[in-house]
Amino acid sequence: MLRLDDVTVRFRAGRGWFDAVRGVDLEVPPGGTLGLVGESGSGKSTVAKAAAGFVPVTAGRVFLGDMELSAQRGRALRSARRRLQVVFQDPYASLNPRRSVGEIITQAASTTGRTRVESERRTHELLDRTGLGARAFHRYPHEFSGGQRQRIAIARALAADPEVIIADEPTSALDVSVQAAVLELLRELQEETGVSMLFISHNLAVVRAVAQRVAVMYLGRIVEIGPSDQVFSSPEHPYTRTLLDAVPEIGGRPGRTRLALGDDIPDPRFRPSGCSFHTRCPVGVRCDPERTVCSDEEPTLTLGDHMVACHFPLSVTSRSAVNGIE
Repeated sequence: MLRLDDVTVRFRAGRGWFDAVRGVDLEVPPGGTLGLVGESGSGKSTVAKAAAGFVPVTAGRVFLGDMELSAQRGRALRSARRRLQVVFQDPYASLNPRRSVGEIITQAASTTGRTRVESERRTHELLDRTGLGARAFHRYPHEFSGGQRQRIAIARALAADPEVIIADEPTSALDVSVQAAVLELLRELQEETGVSMLFISHNLAVVRAVAQRVAVMYLGRIVEIGPSDQVFSSPEHPYTRTLLDAVPEIGGRPGRTRLALGDDIPDPRFRPSGCSFHTRCPVGVRCDPERTVCSDEEPTLTLGDHMVACHFPLSVTSRSAVNGIE
C-alpha cells in the first residue's frame, strides 16, 4: 500500500547540504506492518515525514497504492493525505487543546464525505472501540492521561478511513503497562479494518511484537531488512546485532559474546566514507583491520527476502575472525 522507491531527503546545514535519508527502498504490505528501527538520528522520523508528504523528497518517489504521492501538490496532496494518517510520538502536542475530543475526531471523520450526523456517529463508535466511552466526547485532551490521549490520536487517525497508518514512536512516551494496552489496541484495530501500518520505534521488543517485517536504519540508509523472526533470531548486519545485544536479558546463551557499540552515532553532516558504520563496527575491525574495504566501499543491499548491506555479514564471517561472536 505504501512504497518508497530510492527516496533521498536533503536538508540545508549552514552553507551546505546533507542527506538525512539516502536511497531508501521500503514497502508496507497491504494489511500488514513494517517495522522501522534504529538509533535516534538514524533518519527514521524523516522517512515518516517524507512518506506522509510533510517534507519534500529530493530524489526518488513515494507511492500510495497506484498514486505517486510525492508528485501531488496543493489540494490533490491534501486529498491524498486522507488515505494516509499519522499517529505521533507525543499525543498531547498533536491534539488541538482548544477543541473537544468529539470535535477533533468528528472533523477527521468528515473528510471522508460523511454528513455531520454520520461523522458524529462514527466518532462515538471509535470512542467506544478505543475504550474511551461516550463521556469523552465533550471533554478536552488535557483531561486525559498520556495513554488515553494516544487512544484519542488513534481514533482520530481511523476516523478518516485510511489505507495506511504511520505510527512514529507511538508508545515511547508511555509507561510500559500502558504501552502494552496501546499495542494490543493497534493490533486489534488492524485486524478489524485491514489498514496497513509503518511502525517506527527504537524499541526492538515493541517492533517484534507488532511487525511481520522489519527494516534497520543507520545514518539515513537501510542496512538490513527481512521477516521479523529472521532478523531478530539471525541478524546479518553487525549493527542489528549490537542493537539486539543492547536489550537487557536474564541469562542468555552460554559462551556467547555480546557486541557493543563504540562511540556515539556520527553527525549525518559528516558521514564516514565507505560503510557509514565502519567507525563503530566491532566486526569490521577484526575482518578488515586495515579498513581497506569498509572505509572505501559502501556496501549495497543483497537480493532476497532477508537483505543486508555489509561487506562481512555475520552468516558468512568465520568464527575465528569475529572472536567468539557466535
